[in-house]
Amino acid sequence: MPVDVNGVQMRMIVDTGATRTTLTHLAAERAGIRASTEDGAMVTSANGVIWVAGAKAKRVALGEASATNVSVYVQQADTSGLGANVDGLLGLSFLGNFKFSANNGVLELAPLD
Repeated sequence: MPVDVNGVQMRMIVDTGATRTTLTHLAAERAGIRASTEDGAMVTSANGVIWVAGAKAKRVALGEASATNVSVYVQQADTSGLGANVDGLLGLSFLGNFKFSANNGVLELAPLD
């Protein structure tokens, strides 16, 4: 999905099983996001258990839906294992701000009541 992070266009995978939105190190750098070890964690991913540093994105937007001060993880390794031209995973730290559903390949986001 095309996602805007701090004004920078990125290509991300929607991952409803991811607690936080995760960015590759290079994507975070492009968006001006500085990772902190104080907000990091050991996480289990498809690539095994890895260390990810934590940070905040000032703004994340998918289409008309946007959220501010979004918690993100930043992978420190140069390779993400996410696939070619993929900048990260769009997780619940963003999606949790909305009611969301996916039907017939269409992701729908609506404001929480």
